[in-house]
Amino acid sequence: MKKIALGLLGLLLAGVVYYFAFGSKQLVSVMQQKLDTELTQMKTQGFSVAEASKTDTTQHFSITLDNPEKALPYFRQKGLILTLEELEELNGTKMGADVTYDLSGLSFDLYPLSLPLSFYANTDEKDKKILKQLDAMMTKKVFLVHTEVSHDGTVFHGNMKDINQTLYLEDNITVSILSNHFDFKGVLEDNKIKELKQTAESLAVEVDNSAFTFLLQGIHGTYTSTGSTLYDYTSQYTIQTFEIKSSTEGSFLIDGLSMQADSSAKDGLSLETLKAQAKTIQAQDGIDEVQLKDTKLAIKLDNLDISALEKLQTINPDDTKEMEIALQQLISKSATFTLTNFSVDTLTLEKQNLNGFNMDAFLAVDKDLNISTLQANPILGLNSIKTNLNLSLSKALFEKLSVLPDFALVGMLVQPEIKNDVYTYRLELNNGAVLVNGKPIQ
Repeated sequence: MKKIALGLLGLLLAGVVYYFAFGSKQLVSVMQQKLDTELTQMKTQGFSVAEASKTDTTQHFSITLDNPEKALPYFRQKGLILTLEELEELNGTKMGADVTYDLSGLSFDLYPLSLPLSFYANTDEKDKKILKQLDAMMTKKVFLVHTEVSHDGTVFHGNMKDINQTLYLEDNITVSILSNHFDFKGVLEDNKIKELKQTAESLAVEVDNSAFTFLLQGIHGTYTSTGSTLYDYTSQYTIQTFEIKSSTEGSFLIDGLSMQADSSAKDGLSLETLKAQAKTIQAQDGIDEVQLKDTKLAIKLDNLDISALEKLQTINPDDTKEMEIALQQLISKSATFTLTNFSVDTLTLEKQNLNGFNMDAFLAVDKDLNISTLQANPILGLNSIKTNLNLSLSKALFEKLSVLPDFALVGMLVQPEIKNDVYTYRLELNNGAVLVNGKPIQ
């Protein structure tokens, strides 16, 4: 289902971008010409297009992803960042489109007609039974996204059709898929998405009457392009409830999750920051329960070479030579990683409430580090890496963790600094030397 969702999202965003028009007395004709031009371009960039019917005000056609490598630049041009590996998973996906033109603009429906080829390869009878049900759902246009675009091509809005479907597997096992009130709207500028807002009431997958449940509730998201590149943006997302629950394996719950990501590009380098916060994180395995309150995370990535990042997204992971070249370029501009903050206010372990911890870290790699040499002799990398990590935790948490074998071993090797019932570790790696609280590890 992840692949199906990725295919829907990818072609939806591509569709939103290329469906535009610039109003005049011949508005419908202009819009049709723009669409025809775009479809012609797609035929040369990894897609095949088959037109089934066309009238003065309607158009129906299908689009198939045939060549992921050729299609990758097309998606990037439209503002959607995907890796070659992700697109290859979607190879063979076929989407249908129904378009209606009028003086107010245009509307279109996008829906899958066929799943990626990999879904149909090497299938057994169980797989064929599931695929037959999915094919029947696609025939009924169960997975459908509706979008409307203004006549001047600057504003769009739409929604994904509510889903309430059940797959029947072997041994009377059922899988229910539910999605409610997924809506979106946005602004287009220069044929690209400038602003996007999304909301969804709920998304759920339930296996065998709650034997396994995946649930997302209260989803709100925004995206704003802030510059001329794909790396100039800001986005915020909130999720009221994220839950995974199994009758045999336990459960994992995040309540009140919020995230913000910001990125900017300058002189071919990107600066990216991520901030996340959760009111409650709870994990339970049926016997033990761990609960974290007010968890915060902040990360910064600086001086990332954009051309190297783009190469890494297109390179075959098995091509070690090209991977080395891209990684060498990535670190050549003194890239840094900063864990600005990772903290938990309070937590519950074994039914005991404890004060939490704070952690921050920094990592920088010498721009002259040779990747090939590092792979041949990893120990040489220690002299080219500068890092520090600071960890402070409450006395009660320290004492609780000290009974764990792995943590007890750390306690035998290095001693924390203690002040006002706060236990602190300061780790440094510089010029190959490892220091903890200013002292070398013996």
